[in-house]
Amino acid sequence: MSDIEDYEDISKEEIIKMITVEEFLENKKTREILEEEHFFKYEIQLEKKIENIFDDFYNEFNSNKFLSSREAKYCGLAFSSLVYNHIDKNYDIAIFRDCPELANSIIKEKMQEI
Repeated sequence: MSDIEDYEDISKEEIIKMITVEEFLENKKTREILEEEHFFKYEIQLEKKIENIFDDFYNEFNSNKFLSSREAKYCGLAFSSLVYNHIDKNYDIAIFRDCPELANSIIKEKMQEI
């Protein structure tokens, strides 16, 4: 940002384009937004599919030793949560380009650095 001569004419959108994913993750508010958005997308796109995979395994492989209790059948959500906790998270910063007001906290930080 040091190569920009007239800082007052910079729009929020231009500042957002210069901020990296890592910088968004360093800011508490924008990190929370990214984490919540990522989890929401996971819930919508994958959670039920993973629960169904668990249910399929339960129905196929339950035996006296593996997945033997009746309660195990209802552990799909726990299994889905376990999977979520261990996936690589690729955060999408498009949410800040679509709604620049969400990035106000990091924009303020960047403007103070200037």
